[in-house]
Amino acid sequence: MARVNGCTSSQESQKVLKAAKGYYGARSRVYRVAFQAVQKQVNMHTVTSSKETCFPSIMDCSYQCSARQNGLSYGKFMNGLKRRLLK
Repeated sequence: MARVNGCTSSQESQKVLKAAKGYYGARSRVYRVAFQAVQKQVNMHTVTSSKETCFPSIMDCSYQCSARQNGLSYGKFMNGLKRRLLK
């Protein structure tokens, strides 16, 4: 076990408590609980951002499928949509 690590560990815990600012109850005051809350928030942020990057490609695919069913190419469909929105 290390002999001296007070400065580093206190800096780390202050960083976690700063990130947990505004959380309810012990989640904003107790390091152990705050660390768990911050980790959970970071993981959820990662999942949410990956969903956001995936969603536009799914929408493009559904636009293309519906355009093909109506006898249009995707480009002509989007061009008509843009022209209609500009009017």
